[in-house]
Amino acid sequence: MERNIIKSAMAFLSSSILVQLIGFASQIVLMRNLSLNDFGRYALAFEAIAMCNMIVTGAFRNYYLREIKKENTGSNLMSYQLFFGSFWCVMSTIIVGVMFSLDLVLITSMAISLVISSLIMPHWVEALAHGRRKLIIYRDIANSALTLVFIASFILFFKGNIEFLIVGIFIINASVAILFFWKKEDFRNILNLESLKSVTTPLTPFFSIFIANTAYNKIGVTYINHFSTISNVALYLAMYKFITPLFFIQASLISAVMPKYNSNEKIAFDLKFFSFFALPGLLVSVFLPLLFPIFIIIAGLERYSDVSTLLYFGSPVIFVSFIYGALSNFIAINGGQSYILKTNIYGILVYLMFLITSHIFIPSIDIMASTISFFVISESILCYIYYSKIKKTNSITVFFLVSPLLVVLYEIIMLCIFR
Repeated sequence: MERNIIKSAMAFLSSSILVQLIGFASQIVLMRNLSLNDFGRYALAFEAIAMCNMIVTGAFRNYYLREIKKENTGSNLMSYQLFFGSFWCVMSTIIVGVMFSLDLVLITSMAISLVISSLIMPHWVEALAHGRRKLIIYRDIANSALTLVFIASFILFFKGNIEFLIVGIFIINASVAILFFWKKEDFRNILNLESLKSVTTPLTPFFSIFIANTAYNKIGVTYINHFSTISNVALYLAMYKFITPLFFIQASLISAVMPKYNSNEKIAFDLKFFSFFALPGLLVSVFLPLLFPIFIIIAGLERYSDVSTLLYFGSPVIFVSFIYGALSNFIAINGGQSYILKTNIYGILVYLMFLITSHIFIPSIDIMASTISFFVISESILCYIYYSKIKKTNSITVFFLVSPLLVVLYEIIMLCIFR
């Protein structure tokens, strides 16, 4: 592994640890001071915004990376973001907001926040592609710190008005994004319709990928919401509140190799490359469920004790995602959007098949454990698909294939034990 990639990864990782610690502190404050139902309402709202970000931010990030790879600039892409990016921000928030049964105030504020914060995305992606990590790091730290301060203020002075809390955080996200990335000349660039002609990459494949990927990731919470109780929904989302922040490690590793992905250099997915992603993922997956019971006692979160068992089913998804994330991002950046779209659709079908089959033929199976475990198994299957794709053009170690197969075996054993 090249020294500059490791150095970049450590910079992103160190800052991400700080950001995630601040964000984690925010979640603990809320979990301790809100009722289970209020925390469920808060968590659902931010599941909605996360779903929109997965679609819009994810799609346009990879889209702009392709444009910048073709020597386009962030300034030239500003008008494209205003007209096309804003349209998809609004559309995604309306669809997701209705799907999550959010009220009009939350849907409207979520749409406005997403439109404003995404205006700077061309500059953010350009900084990411060229390895200018300091601005990204400072933005993330400022956003998380201001959010924590606002949450603490909410608990002290406004406790009970959950909508106020949610809208306030939306405002902070948008304001910080503009503060750090907006440039004076953007007032002119953003209305430069001539620059739209410089954009030549088709957008549809990128959006299709992230729509399919988002639907795939949200099947579980939708299934539990329809066939179980709101308390189980809250516990399910609480589990992911402890899992999802740990993906900052993967994001840091991906950010470190992104310039290499974005170059014309031939990449070997050898054992060193595998270890770069797999070892951190394995350590996190193993220690999270082991340490969680101790943590909830220290943090005073005994009402979430059931999450401890769920983590034994859910934490392996961290390891699996670390592995296939290294592969899928490479494929996406290098023109494999249609392949990833087909793979995500396949993942949706496999996951739905598992859920429907168990619902009809094994009704006695634990709905929480099976929903989580079936998702991890589906993710593991995707590893094999990505492995097969890259093997055709690049050298790749068999560890990318064997590891997810071992995860599948583990999940099957766990389901048999806890059935």
